[in-house]
Amino acid sequence: HFKNKEKKIITYGFKRDSDVNPHVFPFKTKLIGRFNEYNCLAAIAVLRQLHISDENIRAGIISFKAPAGRQDVVYNKDFMVVNDFAHTPNSFANIVLEAKKLAKNRLIHVFGSAGQRDKYKRPEMGKISSEYADVIILTAEDPRDEATDKISSEILSGISDAKFKISPTSPRLQGTSSFQENKGLERGKKYLFQIPDRKEAVEFAIGLAEKGDVVLLTGKGHEKSMNYGKGEEPWNESEVAREAIKKLRS
Repeated sequence: HFKNKEKKIITYGFKRDSDVNPHVFPFKTKLIGRFNEYNCLAAIAVLRQLHISDENIRAGIISFKAPAGRQDVVYNKDFMVVNDFAHTPNSFANIVLEAKKLAKNRLIHVFGSAGQRDKYKRPEMGKISSEYADVIILTAEDPRDEATDKISSEILSGISDAKFKISPTSPRLQGTSSFQENKGLERGKKYLFQIPDRKEAVEFAIGLAEKGDVVLLTGKGHEKSMNYGKGEEPWNESEVAREAIKKLRS
């Protein structure tokens, strides 16, 4: 807190000494993660200053849906599939942490890094994912004229967790058999796969999913195209996930 004679300062947060906090203004939201709860508190602080009724504020928050490709819950039954645009270390860390909290069983994380963009962040993204994910599947994310394998190796350089068993490639799963029966993977172990084709990677992840798992897809979000180095090709991450669920889980 600090005083300013010319401006009124309104604070928000989770602590009781904030002007706007969940203790003085309880609310519910469908958005994922604590960082979104902070965003809601900021909105509440502004709306109350605009004299919007508490009833309308709460109704607006509970009915608000995230934009396409932002914490987009594609599927939520026996397991969950979440599509998010996170592609910077900060946004990446937020969504991976929250996805881990949502997982009653394992977190299966599918991601890559764009070609010709911010190469410095690749090891950091690998490090962040390895801190929370139980299964990592590295794949393409607009590699452009860079080799996807090269990008994946740079992401791998940030993964120092020796618990991960790294497999160079892995074929698609066929049918709906369990995680262990299909791949011979041991429960409680961590695994990393490299599957350059993103559609195959998404299908592989969804084929692995068991009850209580969260499959997190990051990097593409709302984008409608993919660039494998031969120009832009149509792509819809959420739709690819839905088709994989229909194909493998029906």
